[in-house]
Amino acid sequence: MILKEVAERAVQMGRHLAIPGHPVSYLDFKDILRGLTDSDEKLNVVLLLDEFESLSNNRELTSKLYPGLRALAQESVVTCLTVSQRSLADCSEEYSPFFNIFVPLKVGLFDESESRGLMEHYLSRAQATFPPEALNGILELGGGHPFFLQVVAYSALELQRVKGTPLESKDFRILNQTLRGHVESHFDYYWKHLTPQEQYVLAALPATQSAEAHREQLKVLADLCLIAKEEDTGGYRYLTPLFRDFVRRQKAPDVLQADPFVLVVPLKSALLRERPLPLSPRLFAFLSYLVEHRGRVVSNEELDREVLAPPEERQQYQYMGDDRLKSTIRELRRALGEEANRIVNKWGVGYTLEIPPEE
Repeated sequence: MILKEVAERAVQMGRHLAIPGHPVSYLDFKDILRGLTDSDEKLNVVLLLDEFESLSNNRELTSKLYPGLRALAQESVVTCLTVSQRSLADCSEEYSPFFNIFVPLKVGLFDESESRGLMEHYLSRAQATFPPEALNGILELGGGHPFFLQVVAYSALELQRVKGTPLESKDFRILNQTLRGHVESHFDYYWKHLTPQEQYVLAALPATQSAEAHREQLKVLADLCLIAKEEDTGGYRYLTPLFRDFVRRQKAPDVLQADPFVLVVPLKSALLRERPLPLSPRLFAFLSYLVEHRGRVVSNEELDREVLAPPEERQQYQYMGDDRLKSTIRELRRALGEEANRIVNKWGVGYTLEIPPEE
């Protein structure tokens, strides 16, 4: 298959390769390619291997193809260029000497100047402009990722053309909804290829980014361009607000999420709109129970028994009334401030955590 691809490309370069009608051996393969590389009109053969994770986990390829490619590369018959999200040694279940012939190059996110340059280049070709405020919003949604920058800009330009007037801040709600259909399949691919520990660190990023224990996972997430360093604070941010919103809708190990709340169970740490929410252990447990059972009304007795009652009382539990429950609700609402109305009392039934459908 590779030889056929090389031959088709060689024809476009004015060269013809005679390919046998049967599968070729390694020696045949090398001899045919040498016809390109050793001639007076030398052509360099470069094999571009994308999505290398998929290839490297195929044991048949690992044991048969890779030793041949390694030998061809060392003899300067071919040059191999691979693309992968992780280092080649991490891609394969079994380490192969094939991987140690490569020089790794990490491709990171664009900085603001590069992102603006990309936008200006394509906008000039389209003979279009965005208002400065709209352009800033587009750059934020693109997050410095060249692919997502172009997806966001294309959707924004289409919206501006349909609207017939320059984009305004109020138009970004429509833009966000449009973009979800374009980018979420990519986000889902990234998420599913993370380990459970990486998913945990990513979902709980505001709480985990300063922990020494998670330094390795943070480095991996940064190398994957899923998070980026904030120049002013030195902390990490999500790739884009679109990606942050995607992460908030995922099930992550040991993290309870119901926007705008994020509860990191191992750390007993609560976040409200990505900012620390100081809660006592009792209030943390109470809010966690409501988040875990969101979507239904939890009875007063269940909340008192499962959250507030000391362990020694639960063996022979007897409901004694709402006093400590009401006291806890008052404290929690005080801690939530402007978000206190999310704790809703269904009179005569119990309490529920209300998350509006749009969130």
